[in-house]
Amino acid sequence: MSEFNKRLGANLRDARKSYGLSLREVTVETHGEFKMSVLGAYERGDRAITVERLDRLCLYYEIHPVSVIPHA
Repeated sequence: MSEFNKRLGANLRDARKSYGLSLREVTVETHGEFKMSVLGAYERGDRAITVERLDRLCLYYEIHPVSVIPHA
């Protein structure tokens, strides 16, 4: 996967951890909207996240999507 996806994933992981949430907790609290395996793949940069999904996840984390998008 691209370096961009890896950096974006690391930023998403940092956002999740800043709330002290596990992947399992995000899955449970979003009623399965975000599966653990998919979240993990996003965070590792193994899977690209769509803009819509990024927006939903950032809404859940209560952060602005721009805050996790890597800068060049």
